Amino acid sequence: MWNKCHLSINYCTSALGRYGLSSQQPEVRAAIQQAEGGTAVLSRLDAGEIVSEPELLAVFPQATQDQVFHAQLQTLLEITKGQTDPTTGRPFTGDRVIERMAQIYWGGVAVPPDADIGTASSLTVQGYGSQVLTRYQRYRRRKRLE
Repeated sequence: MWNKCHLSINYCTSALGRYGLSSQQPEVRAAIQQAEGGTAVLSRLDAGEIVSEPELLAVFPQATQDQVFHAQLQTLLEITKGQTDPTTGRPFTGDRVIERMAQIYWGGVAVPPDADIGTASSLTVQGYGSQVLTRYQRYRRRKRLE
């Protein structure tokens, strides 16, 4: 888990759980608030405190993390299906759907497809999409061999 605070605007966010879900995402907050003690954990995260893994799992168990993440993926899939792949001029299909979903997950809904927009670590939107697609393809190959 990491957390990042912008003191000038009194804003902190933390990457939570197995998917690094942001503590500021409304669906993450709603899931945590439903658990006993969840509001207190969110208050601590909002203050920039680190919460231990056992504390986090008590209010945001892995099954709940899975549910939130899969709901986010479904939303990303719907968004991606409504966009045009600039390489074909047609809707995204096949592996390009996975790549584009990853780009949106990393860069946000408004990020252009295959954008060369990057971070200080030199990873770009396009690069992140490519990395996720490569991992997905490896996973898919392993599953076929089992």
